[in-house]
Amino acid sequence: MGLRAVARRLELSRNTVRRYARAGTWEELATGRWKNLPSILDPYKPYLHQRWREGHTVAVRLHAELRERGFTGSYPVVRNYLQRFRRSPDDPAPPRPPGIRKVTGWITRNPQNLREEDQRKLKEILARWPELNAATGLLRSFADGLMKDFDAIALGLSTEWNSGCVEGRVTDIKLLKRQMAGRARHPLLRRRVLLVAADRRQHRVTEMMRP
Repeated sequence: MGLRAVARRLELSRNTVRRYARAGTWEELATGRWKNLPSILDPYKPYLHQRWREGHTVAVRLHAELRERGFTGSYPVVRNYLQRFRRSPDDPAPPRPPGIRKVTGWITRNPQNLREEDQRKLKEILARWPELNAATGLLRSFADGLMKDFDAIALGLSTEWNSGCVEGRVTDIKLLKRQMAGRARHPLLRRRVLLVAADRRQHRVTEMMRP
C-alpha cells in the first residue's frame, strides 16, 4: 500500500506515516531522535554556512543556488535548516518594535525635541500605516490651533471664570427650538426660554444656600 492509503487506513497524518516508514531501526521510533540521521543536505551544509557568513540569508535564493549545484531536496529542507541560524549569536534577533506608549510619545512631542533616530523610526512607522499618519496630521493641526489661542486657553484653565453658563443657556435654547419647531410661534418660545432660565437660576440659589 502507498503512504496515503496507509495514512487513511490508520487515520494518521501522511507525515507521521512517512516518518515511520523511513525509520531504519526501532530505536529511531522509540527515542524520537532524528537529528543525527543522515540528511540529503549534509554535502551542501558547508556551502550554506559560507553563504550565510557572507550575508546571504534568503532561504529561497540559497535553495536555488543549491539546486544549481545538484541538490535535489525541497525548499522546506533548506528553510528548516536555516532556522537555527536566525537565533544564533552570529545572527542576533532583530530589535523589538517600539511600543504604543513610545510611538504615542513621539507623535505628541515637539519634533525638534526628538532624536534623529527616533524621527527616522517614526517616519518609517507612519509610512507603513496610512491611518496613523492621517491621525497624526489631524492631531498636529489641532495642536497648532491651540497654540494660536494659547493665552486664552491658559487663562481659561487658570481662573475660576469660564463660559460654562453661557454655553449651558445656548444648549437650552437650541433644545427648546427643536421641541417647538412647527408647533408654536415666537412669543411662546420666548416665554419658555425665560421660564427655563428662571428655574435654573432658582436652582443655583438653592444649591448655594445649602449648608
